Amino acid sequence: MKNVFLFICLLFSILLLGFFGCKKELSISPISESNDPIGWDASDRDEEGPTVIGAKHVIPYKVDIIKQTYNNLYEPDITSLSPNYLYVRFLPQSTEDVKKLLDSGFEFWDFPLDNDIISIGEKYHDPTVIGSDYTWQYAVIPVSAAIPALQYELLEALALVPEDCAIAQEAFSLTGNDYDIPEQFEPAPPIVNGKFEFVPEHEGSGGSENPGPGAGGDCNCPIPDNVRKPSGCVQVFDNMLNGWEGVINVDVITSKSQIFGFIFHRKTETDQNGCWKINHKYKGKIHVWVRWENSTCDIKTMDGNFDLLGYTFSRREHIGFFWGPNFNNIPIRFNFTNAINTKGFRNWVASTANNAVFEFGGFVASQGIVGSLPGDLQILIDPWGDGNEGSAPMLDKMGFIQQIILMGTPMALFAGVFNVIILNPVPIQSLIPLAEWLVVFAPDITLNLNNPGQVNSDDIRDILYHELSHALHFNKVGDTYWLANIAYTVFHGGYGNGTAPGAGRCSVIESWGFNLGTHATHLRYGTNHSNGGFNPNTNTWRALQERAYAWVDSTGHIPFAWEWDIQDNNTTNPSNELENPLVADRVFGITQAQIFSQMTSSINSMAELKTALLPFLPGGVSSTQYDDLSASYGF
Repeated sequence: MKNVFLFICLLFSILLLGFFGCKKELSISPISESNDPIGWDASDRDEEGPTVIGAKHVIPYKVDIIKQTYNNLYEPDITSLSPNYLYVRFLPQSTEDVKKLLDSGFEFWDFPLDNDIISIGEKYHDPTVIGSDYTWQYAVIPVSAAIPALQYELLEALALVPEDCAIAQEAFSLTGNDYDIPEQFEPAPPIVNGKFEFVPEHEGSGGSENPGPGAGGDCNCPIPDNVRKPSGCVQVFDNMLNGWEGVINVDVITSKSQIFGFIFHRKTETDQNGCWKINHKYKGKIHVWVRWENSTCDIKTMDGNFDLLGYTFSRREHIGFFWGPNFNNIPIRFNFTNAINTKGFRNWVASTANNAVFEFGGFVASQGIVGSLPGDLQILIDPWGDGNEGSAPMLDKMGFIQQIILMGTPMALFAGVFNVIILNPVPIQSLIPLAEWLVVFAPDITLNLNNPGQVNSDDIRDILYHELSHALHFNKVGDTYWLANIAYTVFHGGYGNGTAPGAGRCSVIESWGFNLGTHATHLRYGTNHSNGGFNPNTNTWRALQERAYAWVDSTGHIPFAWEWDIQDNNTTNPSNELENPLVADRVFGITQAQIFSQMTSSINSMAELKTALLPFLPGGVSSTQYDDLSASYGF
């Protein structure tokens, strides 16, 4: 029997040029199979704290083990096998090294992949790496890939095969590792030129999936056609609107909970409602992550002033372990908290910021504004400063990093570029690596959050909408205009006193941010705001805008509300929106779209913007009234 079987195998091997092996008549016993309990235990979610790793295991994908496994299962036996992947770890020692890792495009993990994982926190720092904020970064890379030029260790040469194939099952058995047997095995990959031709499939959702019975459960999202296919929602709580909303276009990543399972992770992106599904069947126990990264924006979060890795890498949060067999309708929810030094807050604010970017694009379109945000906005959420501020230096988009670094000291850079006067609680003079950080990862927008009393949903959106208004403006006027304003703010420690050359440009930029950003916040929240007062109508974002007329600095050269005053009609405004008595506002009828249409790179003062908008005055508004209003603001 075996001779006939061997002949057939050899024939097929010749026909297929040796690409496939034929299966031997060999019985394989299950190594271990989970009890596969229904549902999941909420107590199994990861808590605060670092990643904790356990015992090290023998890697089942070692070349010699896979060769032995293949020979156990298939005829004809192979005498040699070359690796197709390498298990390596890198130890960056400078920001330049980190940039090399980023540029490589590899998927990195800060913990070893061949150890038990007791719990996964935000970070893991190898205890053998002493006196450095950096730690080992682990990856599995193709054997033909260029290895980044920094310190690394080759941990193992691998013959990687699908984790759901019979070869993997036998290899796990030979190495004494637990293995979750899939419902259906994948075929063994072909052997080409002495190594397996195999690339892990990371995209977890596809058009070939048949829809399930419809929406339902806690998420009210589409349900896949099989209970073993993970699905659900990612939601964030808006504490001012008292409701949950889907987190838009963030990655959801799943993998088996077994040795080297992370290498075979699958990912998908949430939709406009925060719904997601993975078109792959799992058994046993799986890991689930969320990563705040998409083509519109990448969100980075820092847990301290010198968190270099948080500064550099998009936020990726391990949500927890989930048990099957039913992986449908998994709710991932980020509730509001103002405990700003916790991972719960970082998850919540990253989700809130992410959604604000998408909402802002819709708001711009609703105003008839002809313009768009740059793609791939790099947004940094950090603990710098002594209050809650933002900035929009647009550094990643400009490519003028070296020029900006040369503009001043770390103190001047923080004040002028990031709008941070104090690096709390560390003196700003001690921030030696700032210039190096800018080279590695140059943020477009920052949110500097230190005051837990003002991190409500509307607070976060007001800051971010303001900075997104700048990003919209930058995308129209270009690099040279923006770099000139950065130079002005660096040399004058922020907005300056309005008397130096370049102050007019700064006035135009900031006035637009206060106008459009505050208006967007008001349209979303109305009376559901966190501005205080017994009567919620009194301190709406737009009411505050009406009562204020200039930025509080030594000269008041940034007109806080002039651009709103040329739009609104005081005779029909709500009674709570009382005009500042110092402002002579009898102007109305100009639109946001018209204002933005004139904000070109040739507009370098409020007076120039005023002149450019004069043709848009509607009937019933005189040029004298227009002059009187502007004179109230000092131009």
